[in-house]
Amino acid sequence: MNSTSKLWTSDDGAGGSAGFFYFVNVAALVYVLIIAFAYVVFWPLYQGEKRLALG
Repeated sequence: MNSTSKLWTSDDGAGGSAGFFYFVNVAALVYVLIIAFAYVVFWPLYQGEKRLALG
């Protein structure tokens, strides 16, 4: 438990920590963009063609 908290709190002591946080930020950004794109593209189709599926 101590090693994980140390990993998440101090990012200048470990060597690969900065690259790890950069990768996590980029992955989260790409994930949000994909979700937003899918929402914008598929939500009108989902509302228009499958209106009963919404309940």
